[in-house]
Amino acid sequence: MEFGYDWESLDRLSTHRSKPELIEELLNSEDTSFIAFNDLKFFVTTNESPNGSTLSVAWLTAFQVQPFLFPSNNAIKAQTVFLGQNENNQKKSYFAIDVTNFADSFASQSPEKYFVESRPGLFQLSSFDASIVSCGKSLLDWNARNVKSFAFIKFCAACGTATTSTEAGWKRACSKTDCISNKGVQNISYPRTDPVVIACISSKDGEKCLLGRQKRFPPNWYSCIAGFMEPAETIEVFF
Repeated sequence: MEFGYDWESLDRLSTHRSKPELIEELLNSEDTSFIAFNDLKFFVTTNESPNGSTLSVAWLTAFQVQPFLFPSNNAIKAQTVFLGQNENNQKKSYFAIDVTNFADSFASQSPEKYFVESRPGLFQLSSFDASIVSCGKSLLDWNARNVKSFAFIKFCAACGTATTSTEAGWKRACSKTDCISNKGVQNISYPRTDPVVIACISSKDGEKCLLGRQKRFPPNWYSCIAGFMEPAETIEVFF
């Protein structure tokens, strides 16, 4: 059985995130690949074959993303997130980059390349690529939400200064260097994680299972029963 996500071949290298010089080096490496997101839609290319068309990630190089990292028109530089390196090729690194503010730059791309919603787009990718896209989207979404005026952690709880993305996109901390929150772990914010339960409910004889679907699902698309767990709720109580 092939699972939808597969991190076995990607080392997240969390120890690298706190080394800005190393991250900067990887951002400029010719061995680094970038997955671009525009309003959380990811950049893909269409591949034609005798069996029909398929989607794959339209990877960008470090050279191609330089205009988004060092914009010349006083625009805010694009948010990036370090996702890790390929365990089978330690030179190969992966980043997600939010190009929402630079979407016009992609207008001249060939018609085979475009931005697509993660669902159902993810289901047409390999397990490895789907894992990278889903992680990149989650972290870019978290960072983007927390620079908006209504965001819960836009400002530091200790001094009120705006927070900034740190550790290669995996944390948000106060941008005031002498703030007390930067002298410990009191107000460093981490991506929100919500526990979810998903299960295949089968009949006693194991011949049937209970599935569900929503109106917005594509044709012939069904799902196992799933939902968010509430505080102090156990898996047994959930079902």
